[in-house]
Amino acid sequence: MKGRARILVVDDSEDNCTMMAMLLGHLGHTVETARTVTEAVKLTGSGPRDLYIIDSYFTDARGTELCRKIRALDPAASVLFYSTAYGNADLEAALQSGARAFVLKPDIDELLRTIARLLD
Repeated sequence: MKGRARILVVDDSEDNCTMMAMLLGHLGHTVETARTVTEAVKLTGSGPRDLYIIDSYFTDARGTELCRKIRALDPAASVLFYSTAYGNADLEAALQSGARAFVLKPDIDELLRTIARLLD
């Protein structure tokens, strides 16, 4: 991974947010987390990030809705879905909403490879 990136991780699980913040922070990135779509949109409005890592489902909206909002606020955004949603329909919906990649949880190795590719 090149340099220090600003990353927003959006996952409804506090444990997943904590794990991702620790892992990516250890790699030298600046990481913010949000647990709802509403919170993520507020953070996105405060300035662009180099990468957004989002889950598929939240209590207040779907990840695809969040992805569209991120792309509206930050058209050049790299959005990565990291989700347990398993199916072609989920993958297609994520990509159609503007995501650049989709990784199934809990594949950390593939997640790190995909993050490196998106940040290059």
